[in-house]
Amino acid sequence: MKAAIYTRVSVDRTANARSVTSQEQECRAEVERRGWQASAIYTDNDRSASRFAKKNRPHFDQLMVDIAAKKFDVVVTWEASRATRDLEVYVALRAVCRAAGVQWSYSGKLYDLTRPDDAFSTGLDALISERESDQTRERIMRAMRQTAATGKPHGKIPYGYAREYDNSTGVLIRQYPHPEEAPVVREAAKRVLAGESMRKIAQDLKSRGLMSQTQAWAPARLTELLKSPTLAGYRVYQGKIIGDAAWEPVIDRETFHALQGILGDPSRSKQRGSAPAQLLTGIATCGVCDGSMVRRHTRGKDQYQCRVNYCASRNVEKTDAYVAHVLLQKLQEKSVMDTAAAVAGEDTSPMLDEISALEARLNGFYQQAADGSLTPQGLARVETSILNQLQSKRQALASASKPKTATLDAECIVAGWDGLELMEQREVVRSMMKVRILRAGRGHSTFDPSLIEITWLP
Repeated sequence: MKAAIYTRVSVDRTANARSVTSQEQECRAEVERRGWQASAIYTDNDRSASRFAKKNRPHFDQLMVDIAAKKFDVVVTWEASRATRDLEVYVALRAVCRAAGVQWSYSGKLYDLTRPDDAFSTGLDALISERESDQTRERIMRAMRQTAATGKPHGKIPYGYAREYDNSTGVLIRQYPHPEEAPVVREAAKRVLAGESMRKIAQDLKSRGLMSQTQAWAPARLTELLKSPTLAGYRVYQGKIIGDAAWEPVIDRETFHALQGILGDPSRSKQRGSAPAQLLTGIATCGVCDGSMVRRHTRGKDQYQCRVNYCASRNVEKTDAYVAHVLLQKLQEKSVMDTAAAVAGEDTSPMLDEISALEARLNGFYQQAADGSLTPQGLARVETSILNQLQSKRQALASASKPKTATLDAECIVAGWDGLELMEQREVVRSMMKVRILRAGRGHSTFDPSLIEITWLP
């Protein structure tokens, strides 16, 4: 009989595949004992077979294809769980083996899946394997919930922090702001709130040789970091803030929520790749179809054109100059500066107090659940209600904390406009106005400002 050997291990922390090698040796010994011929070896290293698995198993998938093609007579595994810990996968394996007349050997026994008794035995082993997997996951999830409820750190060390461990036991003592990384986080946060672009900040950090743990800073990585509630001393579980953490925050919570107001703004640039070289690329929209306007070089000149339908077109240099002129005029108006003073003075401390009270209440329920005095069903009911309230209040706080461009010193912007980086000028434009480029009719051979529609944002 031709035999196919399948080996698998869920986690190979040493990356040397010792476990699958050991399985293969035992399977080969079984093949030799029975007088079979080992015709193929299939190995999935560092791959889970449970129903919670996030990675596929390419060699198991190929095994299933080859079983259907009748390339061998028997599949040999070390034990049943090496093939699967998912009952649905077992049913599929049983079906393909039955159809092809291929038998399954594991734990020193040979099973013919067309026989009811053998199908029952292998099915029972599959149920046991799935149950073991589910129990293991539940133990891990319970430990994670208890860790989260106490506000203790979990997982890899986040940027901006360091950890201290007991030298004799290896037990975590504390997580604290990293003496070198934490100042970088605070600097980046301050610069974002001051209106600098992520691209400029990331480029500056990179030029200074500062690394994001293992790689150079990039705008996306910097944005991801500053969105992390961990920096503000929040404990996150399954992507949700569940309360106060047991570590010192790197940035205060008012700063954190102000950052979320900026970083969560949908009007911010989603541009990737090289930096735009024009003031309005990707900001201005077409007056006909509302599509994005991009720069194109036509007839020897740079033109803003509708990205898709080519509905409207306008000279880049003249359009940029006109929009900048109108913007700077607006900034010089006293009404803008009055609005700036009013917005800048908004007090968000009551909102922070309400959020803190809800977080403390939720923490209490998590502790009751960890102690066993609150059932999982009871926790689920109160958790949903409080998390919804927290989400609503945090969104309101982020909106209230979001600094408008007008809250900056309008006189400074006007005086220093020419010295701003292009990305900074674009942020000012994006936060203050919407620009639509209307289609010019026949006879408009010269630049017409009336065809540039500007709407001021509140």
